[in-house]
Amino acid sequence: SALSHGATDFVPKPYRPQVILHRIASILHLQETAAMVNQFRYDRLTRLYSKEFFFQKAQEILVRNPDREYNIVCSNIVNFKLYNDTFGIPAGDRLLKNFAAAIEDIQGEDCVAGRYSGDRFVCLQERGRENVQRAVFERSIRSDLPDDLRNVEIKWGVYEITDRFLPMEYMCDRAMLAADSIKGHYNQSIAIYDDT
Repeated sequence: SALSHGATDFVPKPYRPQVILHRIASILHLQETAAMVNQFRYDRLTRLYSKEFFFQKAQEILVRNPDREYNIVCSNIVNFKLYNDTFGIPAGDRLLKNFAAAIEDIQGEDCVAGRYSGDRFVCLQERGRENVQRAVFERSIRSDLPDDLRNVEIKWGVYEITDRFLPMEYMCDRAMLAADSIKGHYNQSIAIYDDT
């Protein structure tokens, strides 16, 4: 039959080492590229998003949900440098990791968090949920979290997003300004950004 005749005429393509080596090199290059992307996507110490990737993810959430209201929330560990100097860098790193883990625990749907720099962290959260989650976090800081977190003071700055076209970096800067405005105010842990 023609079918059986065709089957006996099958001849494999010749083996080309250069083609195979090129394909292997391409696969290795793709793996290295993916590893580098992940390295820039996440903060090495805390495993939260890096600042740049946070900006991108937060902007995506705002675009995807035009009918929802969001806040940018910045948190700052008061006297972190003194903590580092007193207890050592490994203890300071542990504190930052524990704080990042606590932030991850309170993240809700359509919430994204990142490490902005040093001891500053930033979140994008839906407006109503953000108030509740921050209150839960502050309660848990005094009871459920490791000792190093229970003994630190945290200042929160909030920027209520009204202009979605403002660059994400400006939004975060405004939340940071709000947090910085209450440094030294020991009876106040949160400030909301306004034009003053």
